[in-house]
Amino acid sequence: TKTDGFPKSKEDAEKLGASVGELKSRHAVISDLLDNLREQPDIDQFCKALHSVRSLPTTGYTDAQWQTLEDLFSTLTHTVAQLQVEFANSSRCDFTQVAMGADYALGEEGAPTELALELDYRLQHILVDEFQDTSNSQFALFKKVVEGWQPGDGRTFYAVGDPMQSIYRFRHAEVALFEQARDQGINDLRLEPLVLSVNFRSTPTLIDWCNQNFTSIFPSQPDRDSGAVVFSPSHSPDADTDNAMSQVDWHVTSEQEQARKIAEVARELLDSDTGKTHAILVRSRGNLVDMFQALRDADVPCQAVEMDPLSERPVVADIRSLTYALLFPHDRIAWLSLLRAPWCGLTLNEIHSLLAGDAQREPVWMMLRSLLEDNAGTDEIALSDDSKGRLRRFMDIMRPAVESTNRDQPVPWIESCWMQLGGAAVCEDADDLGAADSMFRLLTKLQQNGELWDRSRLEEHLVRLYAPSIVPAKDHIQVMTIHKSKGLEFDSVLLPYMGRQGASDRSTLLNWFESVDDVGDIHCLIAPLDTRANTSALNKDEQKEPIVSLIGNCHRERADNELLRLLYVAATRAKSRLHLFANTKVKEKDGDLITEVKPGANSLLAKLWPAVEPDVSAALSEVINSDGSSQPSGKNLSTTDGKCGGNSSNLHRLPVSWSWPAGSEPFSWPANPLYAGRLDESATLEQPEFLWAGIDAAAIGTVVHQQLQLLCQLGENFWVDCPAAERRLPVSQALASMGLTGRRMEKGVSRVERAVEQCLADKRGRWLLDQSHSGGETEYALTEWSDGTFRNIIIDRMFVDQGVRWIVDYKTGDHTGGAVDEFLDREQERYAPQLEKYAAIVASQSAEPVRLGLYFPLLQGWREWEPSA
Repeated sequence: TKTDGFPKSKEDAEKLGASVGELKSRHAVISDLLDNLREQPDIDQFCKALHSVRSLPTTGYTDAQWQTLEDLFSTLTHTVAQLQVEFANSSRCDFTQVAMGADYALGEEGAPTELALELDYRLQHILVDEFQDTSNSQFALFKKVVEGWQPGDGRTFYAVGDPMQSIYRFRHAEVALFEQARDQGINDLRLEPLVLSVNFRSTPTLIDWCNQNFTSIFPSQPDRDSGAVVFSPSHSPDADTDNAMSQVDWHVTSEQEQARKIAEVARELLDSDTGKTHAILVRSRGNLVDMFQALRDADVPCQAVEMDPLSERPVVADIRSLTYALLFPHDRIAWLSLLRAPWCGLTLNEIHSLLAGDAQREPVWMMLRSLLEDNAGTDEIALSDDSKGRLRRFMDIMRPAVESTNRDQPVPWIESCWMQLGGAAVCEDADDLGAADSMFRLLTKLQQNGELWDRSRLEEHLVRLYAPSIVPAKDHIQVMTIHKSKGLEFDSVLLPYMGRQGASDRSTLLNWFESVDDVGDIHCLIAPLDTRANTSALNKDEQKEPIVSLIGNCHRERADNELLRLLYVAATRAKSRLHLFANTKVKEKDGDLITEVKPGANSLLAKLWPAVEPDVSAALSEVINSDGSSQPSGKNLSTTDGKCGGNSSNLHRLPVSWSWPAGSEPFSWPANPLYAGRLDESATLEQPEFLWAGIDAAAIGTVVHQQLQLLCQLGENFWVDCPAAERRLPVSQALASMGLTGRRMEKGVSRVERAVEQCLADKRGRWLLDQSHSGGETEYALTEWSDGTFRNIIIDRMFVDQGVRWIVDYKTGDHTGGAVDEFLDREQERYAPQLEKYAAIVASQSAEPVRLGLYFPLLQGWREWEPSA
């Protein structure tokens, strides 16, 4: 690993830090000077730099930190190697790998490869756009490409960029590289700087507004380490002519009213400026649900690509709860969400009554089933007759799905239940129907990829689920992030939620900081892992390693400077009109409620606040004077149904008598004949448990497959040498995730243990699990193309033994009666078509002869045969 500029040893680090240590040892003297210096003009930056000396770390790493860094570098080396293996196995790579490959292909400095020499011969002109967003690795690549270029040899390097528009720090853009190339060139190649100051986009009014405000808030001096750049003013080629509509408007509202005000301004722009372009630019895509709902309510056509999140839509949230309830029957939150959803619509008070007493300790579905099967059960809880009818209808629809859902293909059951419950009927408009369609498409995709049972994967995809972009009529509003708007222009621009606090940089496992010195060399400071983050120190700042704090402060300075540039990019997208939105807050002062504008930390408005505070305060005064009150306007958007479920008049739900129109009823799954009919009042406590036998068997089979897979991968000692309590724990956790509790859980764990021990006690079972087989695979995933669609299959066990490729399927069924051989023969006849299809797929990719086998761990049963031609 190349670490130019990084100390190679502890001794080197101590030498490099000697001067720092000397400064820090004198921090008491510096402290005495600071108060006097602050009173002097034009030395704010100097005072800030002196003050930062107080928090500098010690002059080197401790022995423990050096050991941590050595372990870290060793781990990273192996991690990079494993990443290369993964790239090779998957035949794909990322953009970073492509850039690193290009850098490697050109060789080292002073030792160019044949490719570098050929490029040097062929390349004559290089043009780089958006040069202000160049990263260190990209700049290093440029230096290799132009190595050997000399002034006057006929070759040119042409770079275009604007440091004030460098906003891609998350892609490791280093704005300091732009200024370095401008001032010092690249290698021996000197660049001639050309400064463009004429703005052909915006009107003089907007240009003057930007010049006046950004000059005062941008840094006065550039700084490479903090990414500070100086504002460069521009002017209009037609300074004497201006658009009559050109202006900057401030809109001050409460947080609750801002979405409605945005929609109102957008509607006015569409009505008054026909044929013009308008855009709403936001800092991030998060927390925009209210704004999009207000735009829909105001009938404002908008085009938003991956901007309108669907995960917060009630219809999507209801489908998500329905999915979790059927996939994970023990999920109490999912079941309670279904009871609250519009198709059932119980009040909070009624749900609280349902969960009282012993009901808190059993699955919600079992509690509801027992309740409704006992005719007098609902009389003991606070349920109205209307709610009782809703609950019975809900249970009648859910019963077949819960008892018979296909665990391999559950999405059709989920969609059928949603339709029968009236999910489509509670959709408010076509957008809601489209959101439901997008959700079911996502569930189907996850099902096809075998990821539907992984909750983390579903949540990960839900975060990226957005409403599809529908290109509307000619006059519409475009909604996009400020980053997406870079390079574009619009007649009118709306900047909403400027006072909202932005997200801070996330904490990372690795912390490092790269800086560029005066000669263009890159230096890297890396911090050891933060081992003090979990201490109980009262002072939060003292919980971090000093080096981690130093690096964090440097990154925060860069983020602050980039936020200024992000604001500049947003404001300069407007050609004639700029609408800025600030939100009010209410505080109590001397017994009175005072409305004020107080921008959140790390917000766009906070950066602009020193320059625009008078304008915003004037706009706030107009709002207060217009309604004669210092209270923020806005209606109460709450739709709760009273304290703990009192009055339900505001609860959104279907009428209890609702049903599908005749002839348009959706497909409904028939009840499982094994569970048809209600239990009478004399039913024993054992009977409800039998109703879960189908789900239990599938869950137990899944866990047995998991344990046999681990035995193949880790060997039988994985099970034999492990204490019984320790091996039961992951088994019970896996069964719990599939809905087994109580006695059902105990029986499930016992059955899994018996299946594994029977397999290990059987000579043929140990042969199947033997790790020494060549070409061994467990839970081997394949995809086949059949009948115009893709279908995923899983082969439980496959290996080659004595030149024969075996394909084996585990079956965890039991047979307690006699005639076991007849049972095994029937199972072979039942599963033969499925295994022979597997054989046909494998045979197309393998030269060995194939034999098929069924293995029954609980019976130590075995059937084998040769597939048909």
